[in-house]
Amino acid sequence: MALIMVDGGRWRQGAEVCDFPALLGIMERKMDLYIDCEWNGFGGELISMALVSTDGREWYEELGCDSPIDWVAENVMPHLSKAPITRREMQLSLVKFLSGFDRINIVADWPEDIERFCQLLITGPRERINTPALTFAIIRIDAESATPHYALDDARGIALALNPPPT
Repeated sequence: MALIMVDGGRWRQGAEVCDFPALLGIMERKMDLYIDCEWNGFGGELISMALVSTDGREWYEELGCDSPIDWVAENVMPHLSKAPITRREMQLSLVKFLSGFDRINIVADWPEDIERFCQLLITGPRERINTPALTFAIIRIDAESATPHYALDDARGIALALNPPPT
């Protein structure tokens, strides 16, 4: 969206003129979603993904893993809590969840989480799922988790670490 300031606090987008406070209202609707994923070892297939919003909405799905490496079998697989679904079912579930937001900032503690999220957006050659406007942030943080290596609890931990409750 290209905006041009025209006269003391009023902005123009194309032929329309809008008030700056109204523009700020649009910009403030961006929601942070904290992401965590589990996958089958370095560079391995996605196993599970979780998103937790600043306002408490949560999304979590599992693809499962038929042949986990030893570390994943010991540290990730015991925490899986849902029946595995197909990649297409995960994409449809993600579309439904994301449609509840106007603009989204995905916040991760590790770059591969964003990579896996972006891979999930792709449905075929030159095709992807429709999403609200997306931005991404990577923040190196060692957040506590109620259940380490369970993506949903890890995403909750990242959200809590970056948005501590008032004391």
